[in-house]
Amino acid sequence: MIILGITGGIGCGKSQVLELFRNKNGVVLCAADAIGRELQKKNGPAYEKIVQEFGDTFVKENGELDRKALAGFVFENADALQRLDDIVHPLVEKEVLTRMQAAHMSRADLFLLESAILLDVGYQSFCDEVWWLKSSPETRLRRLADQRGMSAEEALRIMDKQRKDEEFEAACDQIIVNDSSLEELRRKINGHLKRLGLSQLEV
Repeated sequence: MIILGITGGIGCGKSQVLELFRNKNGVVLCAADAIGRELQKKNGPAYEKIVQEFGDTFVKENGELDRKALAGFVFENADALQRLDDIVHPLVEKEVLTRMQAAHMSRADLFLLESAILLDVGYQSFCDEVWWLKSSPETRLRRLADQRGMSAEEALRIMDKQRKDEEFEAACDQIIVNDSSLEELRRKINGHLKRLGLSQLEV
């Protein structure tokens, strides 16, 4: 089984790559960010620890975490962000490794691990290869406005906090420029799959 990491900044098309592989036999998808959201749901493994750490200020009337408010708070508070990361990241990593082991036992051909912070949390050590999805700032701003209704100001604020292109380029094995059509993205991915001996998984 090949373990492939997919990373990149917000709006670069990481989820687009996952969708291309969805429901493909022999492929197991693992979106670390989605796991983090799941773990923070009411009664989830991270929920009580977060409430204990930050109080009920970020708990909505229905008992669920107000993740948007919490994210806004820690975004401007490095200490609070570290405290949140110390709660969530070990739990996410544990679940990622559990799913990876299950995929190995099921004799999957490819385990696709997607995370915006893959390099920050050290997941590259689990991967045989890491791909960086790269898009121009203009493309990213357009996608974020179209798909998430995000203002340019909000998007640029997030992009400014993330890793710079030079850091991604230095740490990743392959660069996939994703500024064109879906068909062009498919062509590039299929080229890499062929190189890895996984032509049967072409998207």
